[in-house]
Amino acid sequence: MSFGRKRHPLVRGLARTVGRVEGLGRAFRIVVRKAEGEGDHLTVEAETLHPASDEQIRALSAKLLDALTVEMDDVLHELASAVEGRLTLKVVQPGTLPRSRLTGRVKPMVAFGKPVD
Repeated sequence: MSFGRKRHPLVRGLARTVGRVEGLGRAFRIVVRKAEGEGDHLTVEAETLHPASDEQIRALSAKLLDALTVEMDDVLHELASAVEGRLTLKVVQPGTLPRSRLTGRVKPMVAFGKPVD
């Protein structure tokens, strides 16, 4: 499952929402993992704009959850149902997410066939 920013409404919506959270950069990705016998597990990973302490990362995670809840409530509800509630938000330091060697961009959606631990 691989969707470009321009094609998938979830990716476009997340890009808009992540970009509005003060302290987060524009880089994010959605990681989809197959969970054996449970459905998919989705993780939304977003980078901070500047290096941040653990406390700041927790605060940014809460801000991101609030922003997603307000701006994308219907999408989050649909996602949580589809993945049986296995949706995780993860805020990481800048430069953490893997980038394309050719473009330097983060691939917005990646899927792995391996089961989640």
